[in-house]
Amino acid sequence: MSIQQASYEPLQHPNDIRLLAVRPGNDDEPIHCMHLGPTNLDEPHPSAQTLTADNPRSTQARPYFALSYAWGINWHTEPIFINGAPGSITVNLFSFLKMYRRMISGTLVDKGKLSSIAIWIDALCIDQSNITEREAQVKLIDRVYQHATSVIIYIGESSEAQHFDALLDQIIDAGHRLESVYKTPQPSSSAARSIPSQQNTYEERQYVEPPKLDILQRKMQDSAISCLEDFDMPPACDEIWRLWVAFFSFPWFQRLWVIQEFAFARHRNFLYGESEIPWMKVMKAVILLTKFGYAPISCYGMRLDVFQQGGSSCPIEAQRGVNSLETLSGAALGVRNGIIINDPRTKLLKIIKSTSWNQCSDPRDYLYALINLASDQNLYTPLISYTEPPSTVFRKFATMFVEQGDGIELLFQAATSSICNELPSWVPNWSGNRNTPTRIAPQDEINDFAASRATTSRMTVDVAKSRLELHAIICDKIIEQGIYLGQRAENFGEDETYPGNVGETFTANDLLFFLWIGHKLASRLPACSTNEAKYEVLFRTLARMPKHLEIDISAMKDGFEAFTELMDKILENRADNEATMSARQDQGDTGIQADNQSDALGHYDSETTAHTNVERRNWGEHRKQAATRLGQIISGRAGACKQRRLCITDRGYFGLILWKAEVGDRVVIFDGAPVPFLIRDTQQVYDGKPAYKLIGNGYFYELMHGQAFDLDGCDEGEILLV
Repeated sequence: MSIQQASYEPLQHPNDIRLLAVRPGNDDEPIHCMHLGPTNLDEPHPSAQTLTADNPRSTQARPYFALSYAWGINWHTEPIFINGAPGSITVNLFSFLKMYRRMISGTLVDKGKLSSIAIWIDALCIDQSNITEREAQVKLIDRVYQHATSVIIYIGESSEAQHFDALLDQIIDAGHRLESVYKTPQPSSSAARSIPSQQNTYEERQYVEPPKLDILQRKMQDSAISCLEDFDMPPACDEIWRLWVAFFSFPWFQRLWVIQEFAFARHRNFLYGESEIPWMKVMKAVILLTKFGYAPISCYGMRLDVFQQGGSSCPIEAQRGVNSLETLSGAALGVRNGIIINDPRTKLLKIIKSTSWNQCSDPRDYLYALINLASDQNLYTPLISYTEPPSTVFRKFATMFVEQGDGIELLFQAATSSICNELPSWVPNWSGNRNTPTRIAPQDEINDFAASRATTSRMTVDVAKSRLELHAIICDKIIEQGIYLGQRAENFGEDETYPGNVGETFTANDLLFFLWIGHKLASRLPACSTNEAKYEVLFRTLARMPKHLEIDISAMKDGFEAFTELMDKILENRADNEATMSARQDQGDTGIQADNQSDALGHYDSETTAHTNVERRNWGEHRKQAATRLGQIISGRAGACKQRRLCITDRGYFGLILWKAEVGDRVVIFDGAPVPFLIRDTQQVYDGKPAYKLIGNGYFYELMHGQAFDLDGCDEGEILLV
């Protein structure tokens, strides 16, 4: 995308912005835009003012729309004229401008409704080739959207936008009818959550006590309980839900900059195809599906064939889109209530942690796009620079986080970020693979751990050498480890998805194999110092459950024994089948070919197996029973095992660690850290201090509450992370 620099007149005041006027025209005509005279954000904005491309130089403050959109691919462009000079813009922006021009030309709405107001578009109103201007304007983005008369959220082109709007009407209509049922007392149902009225905004809605069980559980207990599907809303596997998936799969929902664009807007609506859809209408449908749909919200839009094969969710992009809208709504509520500005929970580093699925094109924007949302924004705004490379920017921000007392949270993010050779191991690669492993536990549960007891964090940064010095107790090392959940050393079978954390899935076969290997690993544990059975140690490690919490030992033992027996049967059947297949091939049976996509845990296509139908049905039943046992064993905590592996330490502790750990990595307790971390010896010493690389963090059963301080033979002192 390029606009001639001569098209931009310099902005004279630090709080000036440019606005844009679009000349009316037909679809087959080139798009012509004109910059208007600068508008100062410090000036009060009138409620209305006539301003067009024929009257561009008014010096008064002007009302304007602001555009929120996804830039799209830079190398696929369309032509445009700015102040008469030719340029190029991305296809998505070109699509919007054509739509916008129709609107101001009176094609879609009454003529004059939009022609009397200017518009702000970042790609066209900021001189992208002027680094100094970019840095200054980025600091004003929150105010740009706050001052806008309204924010237009352009989702993208669609020929089915009206049908999607009609689907929203169906969901909301079913919700209204369901609400009338819940207003009538029902003796066997718990109190229901009231449906927000159309008159209230999302932020103003009020709820009564929510139900203790979800709709599916309550319907199983009481067939009289109703859900949205009972009031003519299509079921989750209906073809119409492809409209839902299509809408939430648009790139806008995963763009990082849209968080503040959405949050600071006074008024906002979606522009989808040629349909203008109130954002609260979409949010209301999400709320209704979440609380009153018969199926989990992730199932709506799943293909029928996937549903019939036992799949559990629609495409990941759509799930992330729904989750993104919920995040955006929370951010808007935070801005409205002043939480963003005043609450220490909204410090920049904590906001970064919550946006791991959002994307932007410039690596530095993973930090810059969030600064205006942070309560400590004044500390980080001066660090905005587009002249320094991302690695330098990341080091500066990391150093500031340590100086502000956020070093432990920084290490958490560095531990789970992807590896970057240009960065020290203690500096997160904020622009790397954003599909990061899950945390050991949610934040509220992390706070229940106290691996470092009551110590406080002590760390300092050697800025010149990019080293982090901190106090540590090196108490153990990894001597054996299993596979990580999601690892595919071979083809383990059908892609039956199993729900993980937000936007993550892994197959049921992955989970079966992960736990089976973990069970074999636990069987090699030495005698436990706390006298638990080995299967109990495995269970408590997977569930992150300390010894003082009581569990049903007998049921757990039965579960593990049944699971092991079933897995042995599955693998035995697999071996028998492979032997039969090999024998038939040796005998010259050319009609038999092993399917490359066959199920390595036991399922083969009926035309290519030697199993009878009866054997195959029994086999499938074993597999289902094993999966059922899995759910009982890990108590719904499988998602937090994503990209983690089980391990044994030299002292005989059992742990759950990140995928990138290796045998020989050291277990370390940093001062002030609630959980243990893993480090790798570099065999280097600087100023008398050994240097290590940060590898990850982990859960180690019976090392989570300060037990390391009572161990003999630990190395305690100052170390360096490099």
